[in-house]
Amino acid sequence: MSYVYSLCSSSKGNCTYIGNKNSGVLVDVGIGIRDFTRFLEIQSIALSSVKAIFITHEHTDHIKGLTTVLKKINVPIYASRGTLEQLVYKNAVNGTADLNEINKRSVCIDDIEIAAFQTPHDAAHSLGYRIETNQGKKICVCTDLGHMTDEIYVNLKASDFILLESNYDEDMLHNGDYPYFLKNRISGNDGHLSNENCSKTLVSLLQDGTSKFLLGHLSENNNRPHLAYDTAINELQSIGAQVNKDFQLSVAAVKCNGDIFEV
Repeated sequence: MSYVYSLCSSSKGNCTYIGNKNSGVLVDVGIGIRDFTRFLEIQSIALSSVKAIFITHEHTDHIKGLTTVLKKINVPIYASRGTLEQLVYKNAVNGTADLNEINKRSVCIDDIEIAAFQTPHDAAHSLGYRIETNQGKKICVCTDLGHMTDEIYVNLKASDFILLESNYDEDMLHNGDYPYFLKNRISGNDGHLSNENCSKTLVSLLQDGTSKFLLGHLSENNNRPHLAYDTAINELQSIGAQVNKDFQLSVAAVKCNGDIFEV
């Protein structure tokens, strides 16, 4: 049995543990060491269970805890070349860090295989990750994308579990007090995925075989959990799908509430 365990998920911090309680990987480390350790302990996951770290991109909400976490666990770090260069430039890693470029070839960590795919975001070279377990289960983590691409969709298609960005509500963003340039950045092709666009993607993914979804990376200023959830439910129900019968849908907490998802 494999697990997806979101330790934090929002515009302020993102970190997801994937694996079992003895061995797994992290996608991003946007969390302080105290919360990181405490949240793992809630599910009796030891620090030594983390075997590698995969970074999506270099923005602060995805790497702010990397330096302190690496002091506790000496594990390899995987990312795109552009992201690795930014980690060095930002002093997010020290000179002895085990940095590894992930490209079109997958990486095996214990009994799971991890592959990367590109996401359109205003970063050096942003990635999403596809994790396949030795039990044949496919799990995807895909946040920080301004729009859905064919490459992303091919990687998400027929997954057993997907954590997908549902970053902002279009009305909240449009009517909010963000400056014009920032609204354009968020809603642009290299920004973030809205509730509406996320929900449309969920419909296609459900029709292509995925039934377990976790909405993540919600903006604390331009979204609310009930808005993301209701938008997705309404879109899925519009094709006759029923929650908890045809699909399962949850919203990742800003900070860990102990929820763990079996895959």
